[in-house]
Amino acid sequence: MSYVVSANRLDDGSVVYFTDQGRWSNQVDDAKIVSREDLEETLRVGRRSEEQNIVVACYEVEVGSGHSIHPVRLRERIRSHGPTVGDHQSRPAGGPEG
Repeated sequence: MSYVVSANRLDDGSVVYFTDQGRWSNQVDDAKIVSREDLEETLRVGRRSEEQNIVVACYEVEVGSGHSIHPVRLRERIRSHGPTVGDHQSRPAGGPEG
């Protein structure tokens, strides 16, 4: 299994991901991919950013393998790509009441 480390930026609440450069990016594709063996060390480094009041709620996100980073859980896919809004059900003109 592979993982990335995610958190929320403290100043604006944005979802961010820990990168190979030791920074935080709001793009999941910039995230550093780590194995289970390296996860604890990466989390430890990420939590230093919590102590410095850069991010909050640092934790691991399981990702699938492939050409791009793809979070396994739906919750994390929504966090990485934005909210799912709107439905595709047709409604009569004039609103839901008809």
